[in-house]
Amino acid sequence: RLQGDWSSDVCSSDLGKAMAKVKRTPRVRPNVETTSHRIDDRGSRSETVARVVAFSDSVIAIIVTIMVLELKTPVLEGSIHGDFDFGLLAQTGPKFLAYVISFAFVVVTWLAHVSVMRGLNYSSPLLLWLNAFYLFFMSLIPWTTAFVGEHPLLPQAVAMWGLTLTLALFWGAIPLTFHIHKLDSRIPAWAKRRNVFTTALIALSVPLAFVSVYLAWFVIITMPSFYGVSNKFQKRIFSSKSERLAGV
Repeated sequence: RLQGDWSSDVCSSDLGKAMAKVKRTPRVRPNVETTSHRIDDRGSRSETVARVVAFSDSVIAIIVTIMVLELKTPVLEGSIHGDFDFGLLAQTGPKFLAYVISFAFVVVTWLAHVSVMRGLNYSSPLLLWLNAFYLFFMSLIPWTTAFVGEHPLLPQAVAMWGLTLTLALFWGAIPLTFHIHKLDSRIPAWAKRRNVFTTALIALSVPLAFVSVYLAWFVIITMPSFYGVSNKFQKRIFSSKSERLAGV
């Protein structure tokens, strides 16, 4: 009987100590915000990146639409069937040429944007801001395109057009691309060299506009034409000797 009482007292004492220990142990609540952020940005596809891509595509589609709406039909005088003068269509020539060049620029920069954003699973606040700056200068292209279409030989108009294209290409091809490379090392070195070269090339149109408007137009036309060349040829130009030997 004494042994049974002693055993029961020991069990009660151990149970009391265990209960007291449980009460003293602080409860650790999981950081729900941090966990959800990690799941969002470490999954197969970050929801934030998907929204950035969708928003960018929408803005660029609106930019192209605004540019084509600036192409006004010529005002015809007299009878359309008898006195139509094809010279009236020549009035829209500079506007149409500026539209074609700006459209080609928007397309090649959009393709480059799609290329660097494809498969990206990581996002950051800096990525959002860099993409916003890129879209801001892209949104100015319809305005400067309409201006240079009205005054194709005005140095100030050509310089403003070239400056807008330069800033749009700069924010999309250098800060944004280099930051994406830090988030997910997918951008080859030769592509980064190409981006720096094309940005410097189109930037020459700004000072050239005050020397020769025709040279400035030529430089602006060259940039989207250069991106039309195959990646294999571009890689051959901008790859270093060690990269070519390594087959990178």
